[in-house]
Amino acid sequence: SEMCIRDSYRTDLSIKFQGKTFSDVAATIYNEFQGILFGIELDVDGQTIIRLNPGPYVIPDTVDNNVHVYIICEDKKVADQVATYDMTSEEINTFQAQKLARTKKGSEKTGGGERGEYNEIPGSEEPEEDDTNYTRLDKSIEDNDLVESDYVLLSEPVSLMHAQMITIQESIEITNHIVVCGLHPSIYYFLLPLRAAYLKDLQYVVILTPSPPSNDVWECISRFPKIIYIKGSPLISEDLMRANISFAEKAVVIGRELSDVKEESTIDEMLDAESVFIYKAIKTVSYTHLRAHETPEHLVCRLLLEKK
Repeated sequence: SEMCIRDSYRTDLSIKFQGKTFSDVAATIYNEFQGILFGIELDVDGQTIIRLNPGPYVIPDTVDNNVHVYIICEDKKVADQVATYDMTSEEINTFQAQKLARTKKGSEKTGGGERGEYNEIPGSEEPEEDDTNYTRLDKSIEDNDLVESDYVLLSEPVSLMHAQMITIQESIEITNHIVVCGLHPSIYYFLLPLRAAYLKDLQYVVILTPSPPSNDVWECISRFPKIIYIKGSPLISEDLMRANISFAEKAVVIGRELSDVKEESTIDEMLDAESVFIYKAIKTVSYTHLRAHETPEHLVCRLLLEKK
């Protein structure tokens, strides 16, 4: 079987999703396209706001607020379908014309300056952080970041010691799982939509990394069910086999945090190089065991969280 790569995309959001909660939109996208919606971006009073998985937040006018969403899906074609979901040809044409007009209007206001539409009025000051509209929207998202009824959570957190396993290679129960290669402080936001209440079945998530999660990171994810930690390197075939990579449905390569590297280009190069090496390691191990076990098609997903 051929390995296919899933990636994350930033795309427009159909007008048909206006007035629906982020959770409802995520459920529709999952059911219709098998895509995972994990973030939203919108403009309010010249400020761009990005929030990850704000479950109960109600989607506003997608044109006026320049709404974009972030989605993990099979390819760009699927992302484009999300942008025009359930829209007629006439609605699509109108939508695109409105977006174009908004872009032109924004360009005229900025006049080539660096501070966006606040350059429109000479001497005007950028709005304070407590600007009414900005604060109301920002607060409505952050205060409702996690509504327990929207997600499947354990009543009590699981300790890292109980979640850690040496191997699941011979496991019959833990298959069709997701192997997360690497660790990042933002992993909580990746796991959150995978524990949404609308999902019919919850997959095991196996975190494979040389160093265990910090106490702060583990505290954030310890109430998610079916999370396993295996100490090892995704660059080592034996460690990948201990994570039962041959029977995994997906492998997610997460770019680690490189705070000690100052040059932005250097960070990009290091993250990309490491991801490529991990991908090749997974591909090599999976092909070997695909031939041996005749397992179904495997899926590798490459995702860099908060890559700067």
